[in-house]
Amino acid sequence: IHPAAGSAGFLAKDGRWAETYLRKAIQINPAHANGYGELAFVLIHQRRYADALAEIEQGMMVTDDPCLQAMLWRKRGYVFIELDQLVAARGAYLHSLELAPSNQLALSELQIIEGAMRERGMPVEPAVSGAPGSIRVPNIDGTVISTCE
Repeated sequence: IHPAAGSAGFLAKDGRWAETYLRKAIQINPAHANGYGELAFVLIHQRRYADALAEIEQGMMVTDDPCLQAMLWRKRGYVFIELDQLVAARGAYLHSLELAPSNQLALSELQIIEGAMRERGMPVEPAVSGAPGSIRVPNIDGTVISTCE
C-alpha cells in the first residue's frame, strides 16, 4: 500500500508526502528496486538530483533483473539531462539499451541527446551495436511475462 500512497501523493503534487510513503515502502521491502526508482522519480521532480542519483544507485545494487536495471539506467540518464551533462546522459541511455535493446523510450531519448550534442559541436561517437533482441523475462513455469520494453 505504501508505493500506491506515494504515487497518489506525487500525483496530488505533494512530493514530500510521496517521498515519506515511498521511503516507508523501501523500509518494508528494501530489496524492491522499483521502489528506489519511484522515489528517484519524486526526487527528480523536486530537483533533488544528487538524492535521486543516490536512490537510483541503491536500486541498482539490490536487483539483478535486467528490466529494472534498464529502467534505473534510463532514470540516471534523465537526471544527467537535467544537469546538462549530455555525455553522461548518453552513456546511461546506451547502457540501458544494452539491457533492453529495443526500448523505444531509450532510443528516442538517445536521438534527442545526440541531436543536442551535435548542435553544440560535441563529438558523437558511433554506438557499438550487436546487442541481442529484446530481453525476455521468464515466469516460473517458463512462459514469458515481460520483454523489458
